Amino acid sequence: MLMRNTKSLYALLFIILVLFVWRFTHITTQEFSWDVLGYYMYLPATFVYQDPLLTDIQWLSKEVFERGLSGTLYMVTTAPDGSNMYFFLMGMAFLYLPFFLIGHFFAYVLGYPMDGFSAPYLFSMVLGAVCYTTFAFILLRKILLNFFQDRTVAVLLLFIAFATNAINHLAIKDLETVNYLFFFVTLMVYFTVKWHENPKDKYLVAIGIVTTITTLIKPSEVFIFLIPVLWNVRSLKDLQNKIVLLFIKHRKGLIYTAIIVFIICLPQMAYWYYKTGKPIYDSYKNPGVGIDWWNPHIIPALFSFRKGWLIYTPAAIFMIIGLYFLWKKNRNIALAISVYAGISFFIMVSWTEWWYGAGYSFRPVVTLYPILIFGVGYLIESIQGNKLKQAMFYGFLLLFTALNIFQYWQFRENIIHPYRTTFEYYKAAFLKTRIPTNADELLLLDRSFSEEIILPNNFNSKYDSIIWLKQPAFQELAQEEFLLENWKSFEDFTDKDHLFVKWSGKISYPDTNLVEFPLLSMSMDRDGSLYGYRYYSLHGNEEGKVEAWFLTPELRSKKDKIRVQVWNSKKSRIQISDLEIKVYTPIK
Repeated sequence: MLMRNTKSLYALLFIILVLFVWRFTHITTQEFSWDVLGYYMYLPATFVYQDPLLTDIQWLSKEVFERGLSGTLYMVTTAPDGSNMYFFLMGMAFLYLPFFLIGHFFAYVLGYPMDGFSAPYLFSMVLGAVCYTTFAFILLRKILLNFFQDRTVAVLLLFIAFATNAINHLAIKDLETVNYLFFFVTLMVYFTVKWHENPKDKYLVAIGIVTTITTLIKPSEVFIFLIPVLWNVRSLKDLQNKIVLLFIKHRKGLIYTAIIVFIICLPQMAYWYYKTGKPIYDSYKNPGVGIDWWNPHIIPALFSFRKGWLIYTPAAIFMIIGLYFLWKKNRNIALAISVYAGISFFIMVSWTEWWYGAGYSFRPVVTLYPILIFGVGYLIESIQGNKLKQAMFYGFLLLFTALNIFQYWQFRENIIHPYRTTFEYYKAAFLKTRIPTNADELLLLDRSFSEEIILPNNFNSKYDSIIWLKQPAFQELAQEEFLLENWKSFEDFTDKDHLFVKWSGKISYPDTNLVEFPLLSMSMDRDGSLYGYRYYSLHGNEEGKVEAWFLTPELRSKKDKIRVQVWNSKKSRIQISDLEIKVYTPIK
């Protein structure tokens, strides 16, 4: 008996083979860095340091700075009482847990440090991420075969794996949320299809579990529940009938689902309640980034040379075009896919840091691929029998795939800069195998992750200077905690995207036995919350002179204020002379 659906099976096996070989030859000591560390640190805190509440972060500081895992401890926030608190939710830690325990076991057996960061943990966690990706592709093939021919499904799987930025975020960067959300969106579609084929309570419970864990990974993904709610809905009446039927015929299943959802949420709610006195709490306290509903970055997210989806993943145009064919060929699922994709995309582009760090192309949209791929499938099957249209489609697809892979290689080799690419730089680097000459002159401003402020080349010719404050002498004998506070709206200085502030003065102290010197604080102020702050100790050089620079961070709003002040926490007596605050604004 001949095996059925062999083309899609071979495509699946090829993807899995490439995934395993590529991933396990690229394991690094930086797997638990930046945001991943924030998701992961629940596990070493609980199982290695027996401190699940994160009361002490000395071990974390040691690991971060010795291993170079992050520039700061931004993944730790503070509770209302000032104690340490996890910044991210527990969702990713739940998914990491089985593989962390496997790594913990092998660290013990093989004699490696049982610290949560040694080789067995790295290997095991990478294995777990690859397993989630593999399961996602297996499920996705199974789902798509219900809608499309075997040959079409083979193309669709290869399309996601190699023609899009999934090539990075489901492989090398697979410990980040994108990979796990890709799996859970696929899982949601799978259980949605199963429930509509055979509406058993077990599928309803599974849908509830998927929705809950997805929300604990990324709260904005709560709208994933719209996929099953709107599936097979073509009108408002269909939706009304579906909801009535759900609450009447399946109320027992809804009760089971609510109980299980509560149990899954209980650890997170209990932790919040213990730390804050509230069962639901927003621990994501970062005034520097957030949702800006009234200023979505749609055009930059699609076309910017910094991270534009259609620039670095040009085959994505077929996903957009495919929405037309989806509505034309299968209205039963078109509403569910379009509404969820539309809401999710709007949330993605409304994030103020819309470029999402050092990801390749527009990173978060990868989570929508399991549903956007349906439109591509209907596009492919609509041109079957038309040789000219097929030749054009597959010709462009091969071209876009080759460009995607090459640009991804450039990205990996730092020929395409992960943060600072501009149109001029992209043009100079296009199809090049080396970093362009005079690259720094073509890139966006260098915002170092370290405490160092890097002034652009030919600084004085590129910036105008403005005297903000000039004060010959200041003497504080009243022993105040906050001194020389100055603030002004960013937009009062410039309409550009950044500026530099230089603070200089001569410092002396009447008391010579100081244990701790006052600090100069420079930051952005958004409604009383500070971000992008820098602190400098005011101990002065041999002559007592202090010079400190501040570069404004990526702004939430140009209405935010630049705040400069001296924090005299010990209320020491201080004398400052020749004080000057100068602002440098870009000429172009």
